[in-house]
This record gives sequence, structure tokens and C-alpha cells, in this order.
Amino acid sequence: MIIAFQVVLAISLLFLAAMLFMAVRQIGILSRRIPRTEELEDLKPHSLIGEKVPAFEFMDSAREWPLALPFDGSGNSFLLFTSFTCSICHPMLERLHQLAGTLRQKTLLMVLSENPREVFSREIHEFQLGDFHITDATSMAESFKLRHAPALYVVDAQGTIKEVLQIWSFADLQEHLTRITTQSPYEPDQVKSMAAIQPVQAVTV
Repeated sequence: MIIAFQVVLAISLLFLAAMLFMAVRQIGILSRRIPRTEELEDLKPHSLIGEKVPAFEFMDSAREWPLALPFDGSGNSFLLFTSFTCSICHPMLERLHQLAGTLRQKTLLMVLSENPREVFSREIHEFQLGDFHITDATSMAESFKLRHAPALYVVDAQGTIKEVLQIWSFADLQEHLTRITTQSPYEPDQVKSMAAIQPVQAVTV
């Protein structure tokens, strides 16, 4: 009887030791996967402000050659990360054709879907977006440190990211674009103090 009890106890202790080992091992794995606070700071989109844009050329299936920065030959260019399926992006895209022609030529729709002109051809036609620059940005979200959409990246003629802005509506986008296109050129000491993306319940990458 005593021997049987000791065997059961030994087995139980071995089982508990194995469980403890697995728990400690899992904690170690998680600690390696979870970034430190300073690493999380580097993952935020605003950490790119003042840096060169991750890509200078973009493919648009409506063009025979890549679209290069700056889009209209000079001045700022606007990279608008968006989606035809997110709750905030959709109503904004419906009104995007109201932008002035000069702004339309400066803006690239960075759509978070593959083959956007083909997959969303109906929406592009209905929203009158056919003459906008449009590219598949699914592979660029990581390099741009994108966390939410819609988001506007303001890039100057030299390819430097000047602002990263969360967009809440078409009116919000229009207000930002009006401010940017009418303000004085950026000063070097202003670059790092620009507004950064704020979390919203839209598209999360």
C-alpha cells in the first residue's frame, strides 16, 4: 500500500515538474516575442517622420510605367493608405472625387487589397476615382509601419516623410490637405514634432 502511494506521488511530482518546466519555457518564448517599450516606440508610424519614404516608385495597373515621387514633378506628394471595405474609408472614398484636380494629381491611393483596380472596379467607377493614382499597398504596410487606416503620409519633393496623419472623414482629409498646401515650407526643426497616427477602429494591419 505504501509502495503504491509512493509510486503515485512520484508520478504526480514528475507531472507537476513537467508542467512547471513547460510554463517557464513558454514565458521565456513570450518574453522574446513581446517587444520592449523602446522597440514598440520604433514600430509607431510617426517614427518615420524625418526619414526617407520606404518606396519612391509605385505600380499602377492603369499606367505603363511606375509612378515616381514627386507625383506632379514638384512639391509635396500624398500617400493615402485606405481600403474599400473599412467603415471609415468607404464614405471618405465616396467623396474623394470632390478634391481639386491639383490635389488629385498629388495623391496616391495606397489600397490595402491586391489588384484594387480589378477587384474594386465597380466602386472605382461609382466613386469617380478612375483618374486617381491607385496602387496595391498590401506589401508596403510593414515598411511604412502602418497600424491603422485611413492614414495620410505627407512626402516632400526630396522623398522625406513630413507628416503622418490619421484621417477620420473626407472633411478631415480635405482640411489637412488645405492646411498643408497653403502653409509655409517645413522648417528642419518642425519635422520631428508633426502629429502621429492615433488608434481608431478602422482597418488594423
